[in-house]
Amino acid sequence: MSSNPFLIAISRKSPYTQRAYRSILNTYLKFISYKQPFNTVTVNQFLNHLESEKSQSYVSSAWSVLKLFFEVYNKPFINIPCPKVDLYRQAHPTLSIEDITQLISIVREQGTLQEKAFWAIGTTFGLRNSELCQITQDNINKDKIFIDTKKGGFPRWHLIPEQIAPQVLNYTFKPIPIITGWLLFRSIFINHNGGITEKGFSWHSIRRRLIKELDKIDSLTEKDLLIFFRYAQGKGSMIGRYARLDSDEDKLFEIDKKVFQSHPFLRFWEN
Repeated sequence: MSSNPFLIAISRKSPYTQRAYRSILNTYLKFISYKQPFNTVTVNQFLNHLESEKSQSYVSSAWSVLKLFFEVYNKPFINIPCPKVDLYRQAHPTLSIEDITQLISIVREQGTLQEKAFWAIGTTFGLRNSELCQITQDNINKDKIFIDTKKGGFPRWHLIPEQIAPQVLNYTFKPIPIITGWLLFRSIFINHNGGITEKGFSWHSIRRRLIKELDKIDSLTEKDLLIFFRYAQGKGSMIGRYARLDSDEDKLFEIDKKVFQSHPFLRFWEN
């Protein structure tokens, strides 16, 4: 067994999470050229550097990893606030239709059960990383999935379209750390996409493409899209602001069916 206190501290975490923790710590050590790792000034510099390139979830995960790193070596982790990412300054990369459909094909043939389940749900419902990571088996009920939203969104049950049912129902869901979800995306995106390593892509890059494509469909109203993507009450125009007042489940499922008819990615999951 390793004598490294940090590796011992993360040894009971999942392999994905251990890999993610090691990756963040190695990125930090490279950033500081392996010099004075317990210098709080350089930690703040590193976190501020991440703030300009990474998502809030990644920055928060990096802060947690470094805090653990300090703690296992009995070093004080003080005056090191977790930066808040300015979404307006940050780039918002969007995956192309070609990238997404190619990866669906590859994941269907070569992916693990977890990769298939997460990629199927991500490309169908446009989930954020934090939303994917909190799915448990209790969120699955035969042909339905409950999505508990973030950012004040509208949590709701969705129908599971038959095209992705095998991928979703053949996997046993349990909550995973945010950083593990991020690493899972990177694993799919890099390992199954010829080693492409562009910065900034994430599960949200799929969500952006899905929203853009469905917004082109004339038969889908603004209200349909606000409900399907579980936006918070008050988003959009005046019509959109009242989209949540009708929470009748059957009507919500009708919107799901309507979206599925024009969905750009579902047919690529068909056998």
